[in-house]
Amino acid sequence: MQTKKEDFIDIGLRIKQARESKSMTQEAFAEKIGVTPQFIS
Repeated sequence: MQTKKEDFIDIGLRIKQARESKSMTQEAFAEKIGVTPQFIS
């Protein structure tokens, strides 16, 4: 069973893969979901 930290890392990697598959920057992704780029990185 994964720890909570490992779950967050896994979620982050999945988001990164999806974002990169769409050739989307962190800034563009942040704008799309309505948060600041600092929240994403």
